[in-house]
Amino acid sequence: MSEHIGSGEKRREDLYEYLLILTERAVSREEFESYRPAITAVRRRDTVLVVDRIMRSGMETEQVKRGVDRFITGVSSTLLSYPVPEYPETSILRILSRENGEGKRRMEAMKPLMQRLNREPESRTETIAALAGALEEMGEFDSHYVKLENVLFPALERLWDDYRCTRLMWSYHDDIRKTLAGLRSLIGCRSVDLGEVNRTVGRFFFDVYAMIFREEHILFPEIQETVAPELLEGLLPECFEIGFAFIEPGLSVPEEPPAAADSPGSVAFRTGTLTPEQLNLVLDALPVDITLVDENDQVAYFSDPPHRIFPRSPAIVGRKVQNC
Repeated sequence: MSEHIGSGEKRREDLYEYLLILTERAVSREEFESYRPAITAVRRRDTVLVVDRIMRSGMETEQVKRGVDRFITGVSSTLLSYPVPEYPETSILRILSRENGEGKRRMEAMKPLMQRLNREPESRTETIAALAGALEEMGEFDSHYVKLENVLFPALERLWDDYRCTRLMWSYHDDIRKTLAGLRSLIGCRSVDLGEVNRTVGRFFFDVYAMIFREEHILFPEIQETVAPELLEGLLPECFEIGFAFIEPGLSVPEEPPAAADSPGSVAFRTGTLTPEQLNLVLDALPVDITLVDENDQVAYFSDPPHRIFPRSPAIVGRKVQNC
């Protein structure tokens, strides 16, 4: 994704300076005005590039996130002015975007519950029960993040030079998981701390909506422009094992390719010899997950038992373990 030096170089340099300031503090009105030309002309690719650059700077992730939150807020109106593309039915982007729509709809349905919780103390028990059910349902949205982390992100790491925004997004996913777990715990307490619930719900809403915005208005359109359609279609079968959040994909599960008629050869061990098929059956039958990282720090193999401990996708094979 690296661009040739051109008219956008100065704009991206200004945007990067603006982001650096935001990692330390909010900008003054005068500073904002000085960066306004770059902010109002920002492109989706600019955002990907400046985030990649700051991720390569060695700055602590939490400090980067503070700056990126402010940065995206500042450029959001410009990014919203760009049309969102239509994704083909068989593209992974179409599925992920549909999940975002359903996730957002469920988040909106939680707002009246929070209003009732704060305004109608006489119905608090009933409202808390309804809110607990809504939070339980939102737990299904985690499969959306798992598909990003284990299917889409590995593909971007192979295709983009400037892919490190995916590392930052993964950190936000973990924040959302922790906040949701904390919120469930708060709601489940015998004596509910309403102030703490409000603060935690606010954090949860901010992070989920922020991720939906960044996917829909930066990441997915940029992928659509830079990644071949057939590759995006090829990623979709890997999603079926992980599952889908709130939706039915409307597509059939891809059939497994037929096994080769002839074995490429047996594998000799000190205590015996196995065919590749036998070895695969043995490894998949073990009650553990096995992942092999080779001497180049790349994932070379993982087992595929019927009851997985960690989600895995064939897309991680060949991936640098530092990116996992």
